[in-house]
Amino acid sequence: MSPVQAIFLGVVQGLTEFLPVSSSGHLVILQDLLGVQMPGLSFEVMVHGGTLVAVFLAFGEQVWYVVRGVLAVVFGKSRHPSHREAARIAVALLVGSVPAAVAGVGLRRLFEAWFQSPSLAGLGLICTGLVLIAGGRLGRTGRGLREVGFGRALVIGVAQAVALVPGISRSGSTITAGLWMGLQRQAAAEFSFLLSIPAVAGALFLDIKELVQSPAGVEGVALWLGAMSAAVSGYFAIRVLLRFLRTGRYYLFAYYVWAVGILVMARQLQA
Repeated sequence: MSPVQAIFLGVVQGLTEFLPVSSSGHLVILQDLLGVQMPGLSFEVMVHGGTLVAVFLAFGEQVWYVVRGVLAVVFGKSRHPSHREAARIAVALLVGSVPAAVAGVGLRRLFEAWFQSPSLAGLGLICTGLVLIAGGRLGRTGRGLREVGFGRALVIGVAQAVALVPGISRSGSTITAGLWMGLQRQAAAEFSFLLSIPAVAGALFLDIKELVQSPAGVEGVALWLGAMSAAVSGYFAIRVLLRFLRTGRYYLFAYYVWAVGILVMARQLQA
């Protein structure tokens, strides 16, 4: 794989992982329309690592707040109410991660089969557009991150599990679910991206495990170019999405996914 191809695939992964346009849907479409193939597990490991770095860069303050609170509670040094609040957020993130973990492990073969269907990806993108429209005007007022609660976390987690279907956006589904559950826009986005950390880390772990069992992929500079481009484009995507949320233009991404989804469906009908 050439350096240019590595950068291109890294940028696509970084942008679509965090913008509400579905990274899985775009991967299926790229494979079908352009004949683009992910070059191997080693490359997938690196780009997943790059997107994880992007979340830490964008939400480092919130991540440290949660980690510090958990450590304080675990080691019995919790002297401030914020520590217990942070620990509750950590538990909420754990609760929210359960549905996708269960679905991902139990239905993995089914999801892998769905990744071979451009028609399903196109339909998923159209559904994603409806989800974005549904949440576009919500969240001007509402609860903050510290008020997510376990029930809301579970609902958002179910939305994340549904997003395992190609074409359904993880960020779009989880943010909209948060908005419908009464969260402020910023809080919905923060919880969604914090929730992406165990999700991406889990995918990274599975990739590494599979890579150890059957080594394959890309060597050399291409790996690092892919990871760095995924991290940079992922960070950029997060900042763009937050701006669209703050200005109430989050729904505009719906028109893009509708256009792509309709294009894919039309192509499949002609095939």
